[in-house]
Amino acid sequence: MKKLLATTALAAVALSGVSFAEIKVSGSIEQTITSTSFDKAADEVSGGTTIGSEVNLGISGSKTLDNGMVVSSAFRLENNGAAKAPNVDQKSLKITNGNFAVELGIDTGDNITGNVVANVGQQAEDMSFGADKWGADSLSASDTHDLEHIGLSYNTSGGKFTVNYSPDSSASQATNSHVETGKSSTEFVFNGSLGVPGLAVKVGRQTTESVISTAGDVKEDVIGAMYKYGKFAVAYTDRSQDDDTVATEKDNVKSYSVSYNVADNVSVAYERMETSTIGQANDEEIDHFGISYNMGGLGIEAYFAQISNIAGDSTRDADTMQLRTVFAY
Repeated sequence: MKKLLATTALAAVALSGVSFAEIKVSGSIEQTITSTSFDKAADEVSGGTTIGSEVNLGISGSKTLDNGMVVSSAFRLENNGAAKAPNVDQKSLKITNGNFAVELGIDTGDNITGNVVANVGQQAEDMSFGADKWGADSLSASDTHDLEHIGLSYNTSGGKFTVNYSPDSSASQATNSHVETGKSSTEFVFNGSLGVPGLAVKVGRQTTESVISTAGDVKEDVIGAMYKYGKFAVAYTDRSQDDDTVATEKDNVKSYSVSYNVADNVSVAYERMETSTIGQANDEEIDHFGISYNMGGLGIEAYFAQISNIAGDSTRDADTMQLRTVFAY
């Protein structure tokens, strides 16, 4: 009888949520055509043209509770061409009380991933080809926010402080029987303007424990800032990753970028990325150009990137071009 009563109560709560929560549906369809060529003769077979796509469908809802707190939830289905059926790529359950919030989910909340960059859409690493990972994509630490995690955040007038914690960085397990493997991951991040109009700052550190107690933890740091003035925007980001026990596994990525709004719906951008790794004689260098045209719901973007010394190899260079369209609703 108690179990029946509990089930009935849960059903009542669910029906109440459907009746009174504000439900929103959103989505997007992204198409890309990417062409890459390598200067090294042995890599020519790896070059070519690819057509890619990504489909997203998101559902979100929110409700103000009797005590004044706000509970919100969301999930996103994604099919990026690799999977035969859409999967839940992002999910969130969040409770907000004033400036403080607690959130449980996957791929949600503020995080240290990504450069602070003045660009028109894609970054250079988004055009990495096959097994090659260039730019900031070479940083290999697991991202806390991409895993099943709990996040705590606090908003101030100058920005938002966030802490994310995942007990297991080896997998995203949406299950009640989550198993601890000793690879926890913790992320601290600040995002905000510091009260300065036009300024955006990101500072953060992520620490991922090694599965072996005698091995060093992997630390990833980011500090970046962007300033917008009129039609111009300039940005700089410094990212680094360090494994305490392996001398060659330390990467540093610097990004310099500038963008200009040619018109209300047309923007151009340039980004320079430099990646250095201990044990490699040559720095990887990327020059990335972009232009975007916003048609009000449909975005069209074109990119060109020159990559020199891929992964520090002075004999490997590449040129890549991409045409990208995004329709959002």
